[in-house]
Amino acid sequence: MTLAAQRFYESPNQAFQLYDLAREVALQLKDQKRLAKTYYNIARSHSGLGNYDKATAAYLESRKAFEAAASERDLIYILSDLGLISLIQERYDDAREYSDASISLAERLKNSTAPAGAWPDAFGIAGSLRTLGECPCETAIPIRPSHNFSVL
Repeated sequence: MTLAAQRFYESPNQAFQLYDLAREVALQLKDQKRLAKTYYNIARSHSGLGNYDKATAAYLESRKAFEAAASERDLIYILSDLGLISLIQERYDDAREYSDASISLAERLKNSTAPAGAWPDAFGIAGSLRTLGECPCETAIPIRPSHNFSVL
């Protein structure tokens, strides 16, 4: 993906062509994690260009692929980013739903018996908390008392 990221700054269209090739390779290999990462990079690129509808569609594809790959830790970031895009688009209920799902998943993984490398780090959670904090007051969710971020 480094080549595609470099091309993004030089020519976004060329980057998207490389992403399409990467997507095809991942599909041919039946590699859900590689497919998810490719869609994640596509989503981030669209988001950077302000194409939020396309970014959302790519994030949702990434989410499906990460779920198929049983890569829950990566889902924290997808949900967090979907929350932020929803906030930007003033879809506050969606922003709240995605952000809360990201935090809840991080909590569940932190409290699971998964190996330490599968535990969430604070970045995805921080993004979700920022999104929740920026939602208009009438739609913001209070942080549930059960949220315990002390060990993240």
